[in-house]
Amino acid sequence: TKHSKKLIGMDDKSNISNYKYTDLVEICPLCREDLLYLPRKVATKMGNIGRVVLVKSISNLIHFVDPLTGQTANMSPEAFWREPLRPVVTAARSRLTRFVVLGRD
Repeated sequence: TKHSKKLIGMDDKSNISNYKYTDLVEICPLCREDLLYLPRKVATKMGNIGRVVLVKSISNLIHFVDPLTGQTANMSPEAFWREPLRPVVTAARSRLTRFVVLGRD
């Protein structure tokens, strides 16, 4: 986040100042249940988690889960902005269809 304050006007007689405040916030482009393909280096840093992961939740950390093994890992915001990750599949509800696998051959 970045904050700035700019003086717009000042009245010397009544000692009143008008400021314009601006806040810039960068929002993580990931959403809950997004599917990611991690680079090998990032997956190794996060405790040898699988390279295909789901975003479990996003708070002050980004929480990942490997759908094949159930292993979980966390990523700090600083680590994310050093190497931003882009989702392979986003969890947009309008584009996804839920399927139930009844059996397998």
